[in-house]
Amino acid sequence: MNDDMPSATEDKVVRGAALIHAIQDEAQRQGLSVKEVAEKFELAPSYWFSMCNGNRSIQALHRHRLKLIAKFLAKPYIEVLSLAELVEPEDFIIPQTIDDQLNLAYLKLKGDSMWAPLVPTEAVWDATARPMKILAIALYERLFTVSLLNKAQITQFVHAEDAVGEGTPSPAIAEPATAPARAAAGSKRSRTVLTAA
Repeated sequence: MNDDMPSATEDKVVRGAALIHAIQDEAQRQGLSVKEVAEKFELAPSYWFSMCNGNRSIQALHRHRLKLIAKFLAKPYIEVLSLAELVEPEDFIIPQTIDDQLNLAYLKLKGDSMWAPLVPTEAVWDATARPMKILAIALYERLFTVSLLNKAQITQFVHAEDAVGEGTPSPAIAEPATAPARAAAGSKRSRTVLTAA
């Protein structure tokens, strides 16, 4: 690199430093000065020097100039955006919904030879309420020490559901309305226990 070519500051974290380094490497390969590099991107030499030192952000460059950089580096424009840290790998991934996660976890359970006999059919799974699906997957995760669900997203969903249903007793834990209903429920439990014994 020419003596007057600046280098990215080592002691400060510069966003987009990978792009600056790529430009500097290519400039060195071509034997270009600061002034010549700056001219290629239609910048003042002081502005380019300032970006190399981390005092100005390369991310603030207009799209037109980023395209000039792509041409200079002979790289696709999207790769230049990536080097500048304007896009990240996650930007190319469609985020999964809670239902997507639950359905993928269901397939995992179904494919587990030890667990498969306990897994409901797809029709039953589709008809199952989301909180029950979450519970089933959470039990599987706990039992086999695996992680199948995005905990942050699930927690947000559960808190949102709690806020919506606040003050409404859950049918699963609500007590039967009448004494005969309680007695019937109790005798059913007794019969089940006796049968199981």
